[in-house]
Amino acid sequence: MNNQEFFTDSPVHPGEHLRETIEVLGISQTKLANRIGLSRKVINEIISGKAPITPQTSILLERVIRTPAHVWNNLQRNYDLNIAYIVEQKKLEKDSHLLSNFPISKMVKYGWIPKRNNKIEKVKDLYNFFGIGSLNNFEHSLVIKFRRSLRRNISKEAVFAWLRKGELEVQSITTKSYNENGLRRCLQKLRSLTKTDPKIFHSEIIKLCSEVGVAVAFIPELPKACVNGATFWVNNKKAAVLLSLRYKTNDQLWFSFFHEIGHILLHNKRESFVELDDDNLSEDEQRKERDADEFAENILIPPRKWDVFKYNMPFSRQKVLSFAENLDIAPGIIVGRLQREGFLSFTHLNGLKVKYEWVLN
Repeated sequence: MNNQEFFTDSPVHPGEHLRETIEVLGISQTKLANRIGLSRKVINEIISGKAPITPQTSILLERVIRTPAHVWNNLQRNYDLNIAYIVEQKKLEKDSHLLSNFPISKMVKYGWIPKRNNKIEKVKDLYNFFGIGSLNNFEHSLVIKFRRSLRRNISKEAVFAWLRKGELEVQSITTKSYNENGLRRCLQKLRSLTKTDPKIFHSEIIKLCSEVGVAVAFIPELPKACVNGATFWVNNKKAAVLLSLRYKTNDQLWFSFFHEIGHILLHNKRESFVELDDDNLSEDEQRKERDADEFAENILIPPRKWDVFKYNMPFSRQKVLSFAENLDIAPGIIVGRLQREGFLSFTHLNGLKVKYEWVLN
């Protein structure tokens, strides 16, 4: 049974119980004040509900009117808790008008929060999810430093919910201390996973990266979040990479993954990076994004080999397959690169890309 079921909208102050008690005993407020050594004003304020019965006062009352001190303490504690609950209920009701700003249905579908019909319970679930005391404080819920202004078509609430889920996930991933050299050494092992099935590469990525101090979490995309991935540092010994699988094709996933790894290897530990469909970046931020893009491109396809291949037009299915076989990577990655750089139409050779779908438990 929920303790809130015992709360009332009109709690009785323990001073009212004291008034009834002294009336039965025939003791006036003045006489009570004199006997226990307090002013009549203090007694009157307690009886009128303007002042609490303190632990010290409860001991004095026990001596004079024989009601155990713990009874008065419990009455006061229950009253204070009831008042706090009333205040909390008003705050919950006030915050309930903000619920529509959050992607509740998707968060429920993904199992991030329970399914509720009561709006007050929904607000409480969001409090617990974000670790906040008010929905107005959701922007202060992250370890990630993210204070960027967003375009109108992007929901800040959805972005923060996605990032918060990612933070919670990486907290549960045990890693060794960050090892830059170890991460660089395992880049080719990670690259070799591009041709494997998600059932294989999902666990292998997490395993290989955790061995070198990087926690990797795959977090389903939320409506209007428009986020592809993120990188941040949990502490000096643990980095984190979040991936959304937003575009649902292998070329996008692997490019995003190595892009985030590039941020870890190339940029300061104090920085965090959130990859959005967003142009509100400073010149320095744009430079760092280009650095990470170039890192991902060069890891996936060696620059010299790309410079020769990209002008070997026209690009046929067999030509792409042969080049992919030579590089030992998934052919969809080559198709995606050709499309991004304008050597191939976005309508051509998409059959070589592998599409992924989330399988939810």
